[in-house]
Amino acid sequence: MATLALISFTHSDPLCRAISGIDTVRATPSAILDGVIEGRYDYGMVSLLGYIRNMDRLSLIDSGTIHSNGKILSTILVSTQLSIKKGSQVSVTAHSETTLFYAKAISERLGLDLEFIPSRFTEARDLLSERDYALVIGDEALKVYQSRYRILMDIGFEFSLLFHLPPVFAVTVAGKDSVSLTINGIIDDAVRNSSLYREESVKVNSGKLGVKDHILTEYYSLLRYGFDDSVRKSIEFVESIYSSGRRDQV
Repeated sequence: MATLALISFTHSDPLCRAISGIDTVRATPSAILDGVIEGRYDYGMVSLLGYIRNMDRLSLIDSGTIHSNGKILSTILVSTQLSIKKGSQVSVTAHSETTLFYAKAISERLGLDLEFIPSRFTEARDLLSERDYALVIGDEALKVYQSRYRILMDIGFEFSLLFHLPPVFAVTVAGKDSVSLTINGIIDDAVRNSSLYREESVKVNSGKLGVKDHILTEYYSLLRYGFDDSVRKSIEFVESIYSSGRRDQV
């Protein structure tokens, strides 16, 4: 049986629970990217930037994404300061290349001139021990809603507001020219059924992460897993910037 690798973050749990008809594994986006390229996984969900950087070796599957129509909760700019100061340095967490693209695009559009500095840390507390501002994503971002840190920007919301496109964070891919139409049906079914697994995912992850139920309930209500024309336009937008040579933006 073919293998589908899904991202091992909380956001993928309802989709993963809804999958049937194919073996699944969980891993980080970078590990999945390597696994698909090396042929260890037949299909995998990778970061949007991971796909774009390797388009010559990957095929995009028109199903199975991580995106929102705006606000998403799990990609945030946090600080100990009251507001964003122009020219500030921002600590950037791991696994954040697509969120970093959106943050840079927002900074440029708003004239903030923010400088993004890679960090080995992932938790808001550690990132903010380095600088006054931090870009926090995923499970660590959800924990911030129960902390004393100020959330200055939801990256997904701000991107959608400024560019009128849904922020797409992850897409599903296969090896070049190895896509089977069967996988689209399997993932499409899981996308439709994923809402049935939200409550279960809330209960499991509330205990695991120490995040209150109402935060996770809102989070899962904002997440989208499908693929439509607006998603395609967002992918093409990021791809156009990358291919134009403005790779410092991604």
